[in-house]
Amino acid sequence: YSKDSLSSESILKMGFQTIAAELEKLENNIVYCAGPLASTIVPLLKSTNTKKQFRIKDEEYCSLCSLILEDQNG
Repeated sequence: YSKDSLSSESILKMGFQTIAAELEKLENNIVYCAGPLASTIVPLLKSTNTKKQFRIKDEEYCSLCSLILEDQNG
């Protein structure tokens, strides 16, 4: 793709459609998103053509952030 053939919005939508298609392979019907971008990512995932339910996990940090903090704290 060239920058002239697709807008950044189109590329973003295609990316989230690809992510949603991969998540569709999971057995669980509910997918939880956590972390500082969850409130942005969940609506984008909900706008895709998937049967999954996307929810924000009520957690301050995602598990990856927790691992990084544990590593930094010793």
